[in-house]
Amino acid sequence: MDDNAGKIQDTLVNERLEQYDHKKKETVVKCLQSCVSWFPPGGRASLIRDILKADSDEFLYDVYDTLMTGLLIPMKETCRQASVFASPHSKREANVDLVASTIAEPQYRSTTFRDTLLKRDDYRCVVSGHVDPDYYEQMGLPEDVLNSDLEGAHIIPFSYASWRGEGVPDDAPKVWEVLFRCFPEVRGSTLEVDTINSPENGLTLTVNLHRAFGRFKIAFKATGIKDQYEIKSYKRLNSVELSMIPKNRLVTFRQAEGHKDIPLPNPILLDCHYRIAEILDASGLREVIERSLDYWDQIRRDPQAGQLREDGSTHLTNYLEAAFWWDVGT
Repeated sequence: MDDNAGKIQDTLVNERLEQYDHKKKETVVKCLQSCVSWFPPGGRASLIRDILKADSDEFLYDVYDTLMTGLLIPMKETCRQASVFASPHSKREANVDLVASTIAEPQYRSTTFRDTLLKRDDYRCVVSGHVDPDYYEQMGLPEDVLNSDLEGAHIIPFSYASWRGEGVPDDAPKVWEVLFRCFPEVRGSTLEVDTINSPENGLTLTVNLHRAFGRFKIAFKATGIKDQYEIKSYKRLNSVELSMIPKNRLVTFRQAEGHKDIPLPNPILLDCHYRIAEILDASGLREVIERSLDYWDQIRRDPQAGQLREDGSTHLTNYLEAAFWWDVGT
């Protein structure tokens, strides 16, 4: 598509979004605009087709709902809280069925994932350089080396490949279908349920930076130099997190000696995480999702959760709004 055609298409998209006058107007428009801006070319083209083909505001809302429940919420590194809203395009059910046919069993957390990353990353956080405490002892406790508890951080969240109970839940293939549709390059990578614990989908990070990464407070933007990334930050980092980030905000991933066979983080997956971070920042949805998930977690942890009080004092509205927060409001 030439530049002129692209500008015309962008104008049509903006005009269609400006015409939207259904529930959650500001949120829906900001979300879709941000996704159009930050999806990679293939995902952007697919979303633009959906927007321009939306012959009703209800259909356009369904496009937003699918992105929220099928992509943005699952990408937060917590257990999925919302049922995935089916795509308004019935033909995409065939894609969901195709993905479902490739899923057999859930994956489980294993120390092997962290151990493999530690070996590859020389027992250091890839951002701060802090050394694993056990390895620090083996080094002889050098005074000029900082050590911290380290964790193996998944780039695409582990929750994509984990669920309870027997059989594959309906939502599992749906989130993969949305991910692959919005980020076609991810489909072309080696990532799938069975490889969620691949070192290509992992980074060694301190506990603090792992939390910041999972909350999309930080992301890795490719610089154009092989395996070099700029650390982008979006929400105000606390003093501990800031102290762990290099002054020039640049990191270069390298395999430790003796472990050149362990692959480095896949740049396609890091780019996916980075683009999601930009979408959450541009749309303002990061804080909305975090507050709502925290509230839902608070509700679930309530000693009375799941119980209806005999005196009729149960706040059913609170339960319903927390459970279906993404679809509440005007």
